Amino acid sequence: MVVVDKKFGKYVHPEVERKFLLATIPPDTTFHADITDHYIPNTTFRLRRMQTEHEVTFKFAQKLRVHPHDTRVILHTNFYISEAEYVFLASTLPSHRLEKRRFRFHGGTIPMAIDQFQGHLEGLVIAEVDFGPNGDPSSLTMSSFSLAEVTDDERFTGGRLALITRPQVTTLLDEFNIK
Repeated sequence: MVVVDKKFGKYVHPEVERKFLLATIPPDTTFHADITDHYIPNTTFRLRRMQTEHEVTFKFAQKLRVHPHDTRVILHTNFYISEAEYVFLASTLPSHRLEKRRFRFHGGTIPMAIDQFQGHLEGLVIAEVDFGPNGDPSSLTMSSFSLAEVTDDERFTGGRLALITRPQVTTLLDEFNIK
């Protein structure tokens, strides 16, 4: 169980996550959303546009780690904003952009989001499981379609991925034998 210190604010949502690198999108998935993230340099802030089949949502978020080197426990606060606010912030704040298509995996007992990255990150596919504040991340064994667990690998955080170049992505994929 994650206990949140009041200094983080009353609207924070604790997430306990694990991430897995995949070679491809597994069967038993459905499209969920196209996502564009803007990571604001030197901050813990992210601006997001999320388009599902039925709606477009805009968010300004903060993601903090409870402990600086613990990649598994994240304190996440979302502010829902209007499209005009999103356009204003996206056009005025410096940011590093990341695009991905999110799928939901339905073949297991624990819900899983699978992100297929676009643009210069093409070829990168990451599955993410959020256990919520009361979940037990050790209850999940790595799926047969996962190549490696990358939860504790800083290179697979959204902010870091938004910064890497195509040659760096190729090197990263080669490291895990992904073609």
